[in-house]
Amino acid sequence: MNPRCAVAITQAAAKLGRAVTRAELNNIEAKVRDMSKGVRAKDPARWQGLSAGDRMKEVGVALSDEFKSQAIRKATNASRDMVIAAKNEAYMDAAATRGITGFRSLMHKLGFIADGKGGTFNAEFRAKAIANGHLELMRPLIDMDKKGSFFGLFSSEKGTLDVLREYEGISTGNADAMIAADSLRAAVESAMREFNAAGGDIRKLTNYRPQRQDQWKVYKAGRDKWVDDAMQNIDRRTLLDENGVMLDDAKARSFLQEAWWNLASDGLAKDRGGVGASAAISNRHKAHRQLNWKSPESFMAMQSKYGGGSFVDQVKGHIDGLAHETALMEQFGSNPLHQIDVLKEKAKKLDKANGVDINKTISERNRFETMTDKFAGIDQGITGNVLVHKAFSVMKDLNIANKLGSILTSQLADNGTAIATARALNIPLKEWASMKAKGYTNDQLKNMAKSNGIAFDVMIDNLVRLGDSTDATGISGKLAQLTMKVSGANMFTAMHRTAFASLVESHVGSLTRKYDWNTLPAKDKAILEGKGIGEQDWNIYRLAEVDPESGLLGFSQINAVSSADIKQATASRTLKEAEALRREAHLKLTAYALEEAETAVMQPSLHSQSILPLHKGEVLSELGGAVSQFKSFAIGFMNQHMYQRAEMMCGTVNKYAY
Repeated sequence: MNPRCAVAITQAAAKLGRAVTRAELNNIEAKVRDMSKGVRAKDPARWQGLSAGDRMKEVGVALSDEFKSQAIRKATNASRDMVIAAKNEAYMDAAATRGITGFRSLMHKLGFIADGKGGTFNAEFRAKAIANGHLELMRPLIDMDKKGSFFGLFSSEKGTLDVLREYEGISTGNADAMIAADSLRAAVESAMREFNAAGGDIRKLTNYRPQRQDQWKVYKAGRDKWVDDAMQNIDRRTLLDENGVMLDDAKARSFLQEAWWNLASDGLAKDRGGVGASAAISNRHKAHRQLNWKSPESFMAMQSKYGGGSFVDQVKGHIDGLAHETALMEQFGSNPLHQIDVLKEKAKKLDKANGVDINKTISERNRFETMTDKFAGIDQGITGNVLVHKAFSVMKDLNIANKLGSILTSQLADNGTAIATARALNIPLKEWASMKAKGYTNDQLKNMAKSNGIAFDVMIDNLVRLGDSTDATGISGKLAQLTMKVSGANMFTAMHRTAFASLVESHVGSLTRKYDWNTLPAKDKAILEGKGIGEQDWNIYRLAEVDPESGLLGFSQINAVSSADIKQATASRTLKEAEALRREAHLKLTAYALEEAETAVMQPSLHSQSILPLHKGEVLSELGGAVSQFKSFAIGFMNQHMYQRAEMMCGTVNKYAY
């Protein structure tokens, strides 16, 4: 910082009765530098014509507005965080009175556990419900991609390029691309809006293109090759120094060399130190060092060489990531990992006070920490050797292609788990049989399931239901995915899950027509309370009209209820409060449908996946992953059905009979 500026700031602060540290001076300088870039980017030609004094005046005005906005956001987050913290602590205290240990209650808060004892809405399926709402907005893009691809593996580059051009306002004459571009914009903005509403801080970027570069491809190319390609395609107008002047070639290359290192190392696998107590998740997306390619063609050039999956895959990954972070903030506050650390201390105190065995506390704490890291995306990249991970990935992909050609036959077992799940939810089996038949033939049901965000065809991805994953960026990965698609396994999984999720929504819809909260049958009420659904949510459901064709009650039907009616039914103080209650109610119902569909047509939950904490690129972990390949599904089945769901059935039937 210019010494005269430092003196002026120090003197001004002294008049207010405080001292300014060197770190604060550096922070002020960084804010001025970043704001200069933002102001310049709005109109580069005009910026060049301004004097140094006029530039600083404009930056000063922009900074003033920024500080006001940040102050409001900070105060709002602080207030919201206190409310969330109080609710979480009250929940843990109440859970303890029901015999649930401190760390077990936190597991319920974070992930789905099928024993029906949680009494709360978990973050795992809150995130899936949020993501599905955004993904439904971009269905035109997904449908267009499917039409122009080979089994959904090799997307049409021309179609994608047309979408990107339309997205930036460049007419292509392709009507489908124009509709797809609009759907992309709607989905990205919707995800960003909900993230910000939860306490995040993402600034709207014109024509932002979600992107993900594959760590292996970037590493394999090497620093110099990747930097050469990036230099040809980067939008140099976005690479500015502290004075808002474009970086020269040497400085631009230096910046890109650092970017290569971060991509090739996956930011050291996003270790907890970067997103823990010192760095709130709400601020994750404020980083100004973003790679902005100069045109759709440049974007495609980099993606064809280094992209991690198709463009649609990358958009889905971006939306899923924001949904996870939104769910974490809504469940634990704007700095959720810090708040989770606070709650862990409370869990230890509760368990000690209640005489819980110390070994059980340690075991449950370790499981919860693994769940947290996995859900928050910490330590999920390649933490070891990239070459080791790639070698094991190819081996496992080839194993998939070799061994799972007949997987469709084994999916007959889904009938057993679906029947067991329907019984556990007190749903007559004839209703499941009827809904399953409709799932194959009834287009109206399929369309309504899509509108309600419970159609699984956009979410089914290779071996995710087996607790495994493949990398579709290589030939072996594409072969593995092709095996799942050609065998029909993905299609039937999607149909059966969609049918079961629809069954849950239609069952709830039927109950709302017959009972108010106080007259609900005891078993049905207990099931709903186990999901965190209460009387206020039920009153909102009763206001909605079930779909006359499918019988479903979900996202579309609940959102059709006027805010004024919800305000009156819930005794809300404002329409905004009523709208927040409506959103919470439909997310709970969507999550209920999704989590039970993934129990009926089995997919390992976050809790089940955390039984085997493996790290990519580390030899022992990779060996463990190879030995346990395909066994995550069996472990998940035992954990979720033979243990958790059987416990839920105690008092109704013998758990061994279940």
